[in-house]
Amino acid sequence: MPEDFDDLSSMTGMPNGVEGESTAAAFLLLKACVFGDRFLAYDFYQRAHNTFVDWNVLNPGWPWVTWEMVVYAFENLADDTPLLAMMVDLQCVYWKRGWKEEKELFASLRKDFLFKAMLRSIHFRENPMEIGDMKECEFHVHPTEAEREWCQNQERERFPET
Repeated sequence: MPEDFDDLSSMTGMPNGVEGESTAAAFLLLKACVFGDRFLAYDFYQRAHNTFVDWNVLNPGWPWVTWEMVVYAFENLADDTPLLAMMVDLQCVYWKRGWKEEKELFASLRKDFLFKAMLRSIHFRENPMEIGDMKECEFHVHPTEAEREWCQNQERERFPET
């Protein structure tokens, strides 16, 4: 991996608001997560995973995660992957009826995704949350506790409590 490889966003083209290109870039990044996981390329996997999480959590108001991505992720990643938890939370917090792809892909959604979404919906009904309230560190992959603490501190600096 090149030394200056700090951010996969520059390789894949950070989402720029153009729906087709942004969705394709996000799906490519998700596929990079699966590739890194399958071939035990941990650094690559971690960067792809965390960048995908950042795109989705730090860019509220536009659903980067499509149903097709949900199906792909739940078929190819381990059940305890934080990225899957992020997808479920985004579903519960942001989903709106009438998305153009929903009818075509509803039948493809895995039962484990639907079950997790049902359980999280109960949690969010009792503890309402806006999409902008989600914190990316909660869904990141951290190889050490020290890195988790550093990430949480970065988050606190960006989003100081008032």
